[in-house]
Amino acid sequence: MIQNQLTDQQLYVQSKDNVIHSNEQKQRLVSMENGTCYDLGEIGQVIWEVLAMSATIDQIVTILTTEFEVENEACRSIVSVFIDELLVAGLIEADQESR
Repeated sequence: MIQNQLTDQQLYVQSKDNVIHSNEQKQRLVSMENGTCYDLGEIGQVIWEVLAMSATIDQIVTILTTEFEVENEACRSIVSVFIDELLVAGLIEADQESR
């Protein structure tokens, strides 16, 4: 369930104080604020990399549908839920430079 009011044009960016730990094929995101670890899957890794520079949901969906075999609407739904989870966890924030 999406808890935040997400818009397709809002820019989102990684919050400060997060660290990525990589081992073999897995990446783990660690919140230095609360010490919680999050495993990023293949798609989560791509989204996290895109959010380093800030991106909209539309931009993320475009990247993912180009790189992976996924339909636009299914991808948008997955991305929206993932963005919401990252926001709730404090791992990303709405970029104040939003369009």
